[in-house]
Amino acid sequence: MTGTGLNPGFHMSLSLSPARSGNCCGIGIGRTRVVPASGQLRYRFRWPRSYYACSGAANCRRSQRWRNGERARVSLSAPEIDPRTQSNAYAGATVVVHTR
Repeated sequence: MTGTGLNPGFHMSLSLSPARSGNCCGIGIGRTRVVPASGQLRYRFRWPRSYYACSGAANCRRSQRWRNGERARVSLSAPEIDPRTQSNAYAGATVVVHTR
């Protein structure tokens, strides 16, 4: 995955979550990375077999496996505020999961 046009110096993180869920489920991928002066970040990762399903902060378990054909949200986000939009930086896409 490649992010382009990002704000240099922002701290970006990648996460995956089922498209059908709210804030209950998902998994972070890798570590937070700082956007270089070019404004481009490239993430290479292997799709995880499962993700965390939570019902409250104290009750999270990594037992939900991705289902074949399930839609997943791939999100790239930063906690910093973008001066152009006055909100945090965010990019996302929905993909279809193919399991083996």
